[in-house]
Amino acid sequence: MPRSSHSRNEFRIESLNPRQRAWVIAAAILLIASLCASLLVTDVNRIRHQTTGDFEHFYYAADAMRHGANPYTAHTRGYIYPPLIAFVFQPLSLLTYDRAAAMMLCINVAITLLAVGLAVDEFLKRFGAPRGWLITCSMMIPAMLLNIDKIKGEWQMWQTDVFMLLLFVMALRWIDRLPFVAGAALGMAINIKYIPLIFLPYLLIRRRWTASLGLVTGTIFFALLPSLSTGWAANCRNWGTATNGLLQMAESHPAHSEAAEVHDVKDSLSCSITSAMARAAGSHTTVGFAVAGGIALFFFGIAWGIYALHRIPLFAARSARDPQLTAVEWVMLIAIALAFAPQTNTRHLFDTLIFTSAASVVLTFAKPTINRRPLAIGTAILFLGFVLPPGNRTYHGERTPAVIWLRMAGPCWCLVIAAFTLLWAGL
Repeated sequence: MPRSSHSRNEFRIESLNPRQRAWVIAAAILLIASLCASLLVTDVNRIRHQTTGDFEHFYYAADAMRHGANPYTAHTRGYIYPPLIAFVFQPLSLLTYDRAAAMMLCINVAITLLAVGLAVDEFLKRFGAPRGWLITCSMMIPAMLLNIDKIKGEWQMWQTDVFMLLLFVMALRWIDRLPFVAGAALGMAINIKYIPLIFLPYLLIRRRWTASLGLVTGTIFFALLPSLSTGWAANCRNWGTATNGLLQMAESHPAHSEAAEVHDVKDSLSCSITSAMARAAGSHTTVGFAVAGGIALFFFGIAWGIYALHRIPLFAARSARDPQLTAVEWVMLIAIALAFAPQTNTRHLFDTLIFTSAASVVLTFAKPTINRRPLAIGTAILFLGFVLPPGNRTYHGERTPAVIWLRMAGPCWCLVIAAFTLLWAGL
């Protein structure tokens, strides 16, 4: 009988002696380090010129919270997130701005590598592939290269999507063994950005009651945690400001109430499908939301059809016990949340590293019965959709191809297509 692809991979790995393995691992680590170094050159210069993206908002919000002031009115009023990040960043505000930025950059790089490595290892386990340092380091390289543009954007903006990615990955690793802790990790992520809210209905549909309880408990716990620094009244006020910012994004915030300076859903920097529909609807924002909702339902119908073709019940508790299916659905949820969020800046697509990690594993170690071609095409579409067309992507009124591509939600359409190819291969 012909050997399976797993057997071939195992044979190649086992045929290496310890010395050869060490050299291969060293080469993989060197490649990853070179990749990181090439991206960090410009970031070091940014620190020197104090052009450190969004870090200034986190730094001065944390400093304000540490001194008992309002983080949402600090500096240029650029802090728009829940209070947790300002609370966690307080130790950094003890340092000078340049040193704090340098430390945060090192933390972001380390968390990126940790998250991708853990994601690759988890997908190797869930797809029944051989595991080990050699394979994990090797798979990290294509996983990062396939999303290199967004890694660069995340690092040069000093953003917090690195924490989101790590929490997504850790929750997936814990969902079967430590479901309450997995849910709590998602609850912490909700207190950084609101996208993980999509996991609550999913966990309920899959009858993962313990994880659902953990998510609700974790959300409440990390929402209340900053009160240790600010006090109860100030924390409630901060949450009111953050919540009003969300309503402002939908153009429905209460009058004469303080709101975080969140851009509205039609902001030119958002590349989500929802933002594209809202821009197309002009002044009729509600119509744009309705059209985006209809598109989401259409894609949900396609997903339901794919499940039916593979004779897998979509709404069945037993589906939650399949490790491979859970991994695919995890990636799908994150992809759909990013594609249809009312605010998805291109740097938020950094979190699609969880997709590229899964795709790298499936394309390399999938069973012979799996048709890799659709996933390979979907992954290529994702990569090209993220880096093309070339040109300035900052909107200043000009209609360059890159700006038009973002305004029509090009990257997010590509993300949805890629996610569905993974769903097809995974099922």
